[in-house]
Amino acid sequence: MALFGSKCKHADKMPEPDWVTAGFSYEKTGFRYGFGHVLYQSKQSYEKQLANAENLARADLIKSLQVEVKSELDVQTRETSHNKKVNFKQDIVQRISTRSKLELPGLAIKEKWQNKKTCEVYVLVELSDRMVHLVAQKALVLSYFEQGKDASFNIYTRILILANAIEITQNNDFSQLPNSQSSEHLQEEIYAQKTSLENQLASQRNAVFIVNGREHSGMNKFLFEAISAQVSGSFEGGQCSSNKQCMSQAHQTPAVYGTIYSYAFNHVREQGFYVGNFELQISVWDLNTNQLLYNSKTDAAVKPVKVMARQEHKLTIESGFEKWKRANPTALAALKKYYR
Repeated sequence: MALFGSKCKHADKMPEPDWVTAGFSYEKTGFRYGFGHVLYQSKQSYEKQLANAENLARADLIKSLQVEVKSELDVQTRETSHNKKVNFKQDIVQRISTRSKLELPGLAIKEKWQNKKTCEVYVLVELSDRMVHLVAQKALVLSYFEQGKDASFNIYTRILILANAIEITQNNDFSQLPNSQSSEHLQEEIYAQKTSLENQLASQRNAVFIVNGREHSGMNKFLFEAISAQVSGSFEGGQCSSNKQCMSQAHQTPAVYGTIYSYAFNHVREQGFYVGNFELQISVWDLNTNQLLYNSKTDAAVKPVKVMARQEHKLTIESGFEKWKRANPTALAALKKYYR
């Protein structure tokens, strides 16, 4: 490698060009520029010094393009596959701030110049506004793709993020960027991730929880199967100590709906008989909006029942539930209309 001697072997004979004079302020319509300048280092080769100046010019261009592509994605009302609107209220709208690495497509040196007196090296790199737009759009797509994999976000939100990424790929031709995946290839990868989430959503649409009642396994099995018959994708969320805890657990799942049920059973002794009051309480929640869709407590058509027995051990929750089913034969089937 050639080292600098007493004279700058690669110095230009031409006078200082305009772009060197302008430095970081150099502009030209339709293009973005990066400027790099390194001082003479006697122990460095010209090639090394030129490479350093080129790296500085690239860094300057990246800075001017705002390395951090920040975007806010407001999740708004969208049409779902079953033609019902899902309204994401302001209190649960998630603003997604993304940081993306800009990939500069094979930038070559546009201009270079060495001062013959000081041996300082100057480099200019150039990117057209069209390429700037494509670079920024691709960075946004890749950022959305990563956000779509982030399980800390609501599954609906992740699907909408990926849909936004697909839309960007449809409106831009990334094959114009050197050494870049094509828009079609990126779209296929994103679509596969979106489809996977949609399948997951379809299979886990309704989380069913019971408040303090796990020991009644036979009754719970009947209730779970009856609820599952009203909405596809039902799964057992488990037991919780309160409705609030059930809702908290439900929000940790990909479910769209949360169904919570509990039993209320109290009994007293009256005139030689044990008399009990049984009530099955059911609530259905939209987990995207935290909206209570149904509550059996306010449903006049659902009636609590009274059960009686001469012996206390025969007065059970199960016996109360059997009578409740006879008294409310259509109550569980009626839930179907709340799962849109």
